[in-house]
Amino acid sequence: MTPAQINPHARERFQASQDAIDAHHELLASPAFQRAEDMALIYYNRVLASNITKSQNPTQEATLNGVKMLGVQEFLNEFRCLAEKPLITEPPGRARTLNHNQ
Repeated sequence: MTPAQINPHARERFQASQDAIDAHHELLASPAFQRAEDMALIYYNRVLASNITKSQNPTQEATLNGVKMLGVQEFLNEFRCLAEKPLITEPPGRARTLNHNQ
């Protein structure tokens, strides 16, 4: 038996509610969310591009903006996968053990 976790991670708290998971899936599937996500990315990219023209060092600013866009994409990926629970699969014929001699 696994002991109750005293301070669960925010993702675990979110996944504890099937209603929250269902609402999250519904939100991601909605055309309104998809349009909002697309428009937010386009607008943020425009804001970053306008910073390049104002910068003293455009090459450095462009590199920084690329890193910022990677961060945005990483955030959106985490947000999209928030309700997904990882599946642990075992290779066939192999038991979970700490005995490395098997």
